[in-house]
This record gives sequence, C-alpha cells and structure tokens, in this order.
Amino acid sequence: MKRQIISILLLLLASSLPAVELEFIDTVTLTGGGGDDFLKAPAPFAVTEDGFYLVPDYKDADIKIFDLKGKFVKRVGSKGHGPNELIQPRESDYLEGRYIVLDMGRRAYMLYTRDKESIIKQTDMLRSMYMGNDVSLMKGDNVLLSGYKADKEGNHWECFTYDFKTGQYQHLA
Repeated sequence: MKRQIISILLLLLASSLPAVELEFIDTVTLTGGGGDDFLKAPAPFAVTEDGFYLVPDYKDADIKIFDLKGKFVKRVGSKGHGPNELIQPRESDYLEGRYIVLDMGRRAYMLYTRDKESIIKQTDMLRSMYMGNDVSLMKGDNVLLSGYKADKEGNHWECFTYDFKTGQYQHLA
C-alpha cells in the first residue's frame, strides 16, 4: 500500500513538470559494410562528449562504436561469460567519461571508462540476482538502477542506487 501511494505521488509530480521544447538539429545515419559493423538488434545507445555513438547490439552481444558522422569505428566485446564479453547488452548510459551497460543475459551491469586509445575500456562489473530494467549513471561512483530486488526479510524494491566505490546499495522505492 505504501509503495502504491509513493508511485501515485511520483506520477502526480511528474505530470506537473514543465515541458521543454526541443529543437531539431541534424540526423546521423550509422553506416557499416555488413561485417562486424552491421547492427542486428541495436539497443538504446549513448553518445560521448566528443561524438562517439556507443550502441549495444543484443544479437551480436557487443557494443558497436560509430564516429560523429556515423562511420563505424570499432566493436567492443564479444559473446561469452568471460572478461570483456557480453551475452545480451540492452540499456546503457554515458556520463562524464563513464559508460554502463545492462547485460540481461549475464544479469550484470558492465561499467566502462573513457579511454582515448580504445574509446571505452571495461573497468568493473556488478553481478545482480534480480532482473534489471534500466540504468542511469549519477555523479561520482553511483548508478541509479530500476528493477526488482528483494532481501531475506521479504522487503522488496524497484528503484535503488549502487555505489561502485563502496559496494553499497541505497533503496529508494
């Protein structure tokens, strides 16, 4: 009951927020040659401050990187359960030199950092016993997660943060 009341209050608050008009600037067509650069099943992508498009491809189990003009640059990761491998990358977010991908196949969040030489480099992984829905990077070492998480006492949450530095969760709702 408490969670339903909180959800209703959040919906009411969100509906009262002012709208911001967006201005159309340009379009970019991601181009490839049909090999490693072909997008089979792209997931929501992120863009770096210097214009690289980071596109998780959940059928190829990799992240494809395109430049500002949409030209394929490289592929990061491959299918598997080892280091630098993915199973089913889906949601992703980029903020201030950090990139995170929700790998639904591994039930894990893969954290990458911006690297001038390799563009992104995997630096951490958060294994999860729950199925996540979405992910957003926050300032510092925190990440906002949505999904379903329960503890041994029967408490459950749908929105929480995780601090990669301390390894601590903070439950929000």
